[in-house]
Amino acid sequence: MQRTSCRGDPTATQPIDLTETIELLADDHAREILQSLDETKRSAAEVVDRCDISRVTAYRRLNRLEDAGLVTAEIRPVADGNHCTVYANALDTLTLSVCADGFEGAVETARGPPTGRSNGAIAGDD
Repeated sequence: MQRTSCRGDPTATQPIDLTETIELLADDHAREILQSLDETKRSAAEVVDRCDISRVTAYRRLNRLEDAGLVTAEIRPVADGNHCTVYANALDTLTLSVCADGFEGAVETARGPPTGRSNGAIAGDD
């Protein structure tokens, strides 16, 4: 299991917008997609069927989740010469802490490369 933290972790490779990540996880569709990917890699079409959401909604959320480092994408070749992208949940544990200058986050992933995390102020914490 890999662990990355916002406290200047030297292994962190990608900064995170903590506010954006929290807002993304507040989205019902994004959470449902993450849950559908918890045990099995799935194509976007399978996510659409499993989550009963529109294709456009599935692709938008998958793209946002991938950009945030919460989902990984892998291209799998198919025998007919086409390819299929399958998605996997990269999020294992998300921890939020209150600190003097706002909130701080840490992410643990069991799959995929480490995702660097940074501290940040949450909207409305003036």
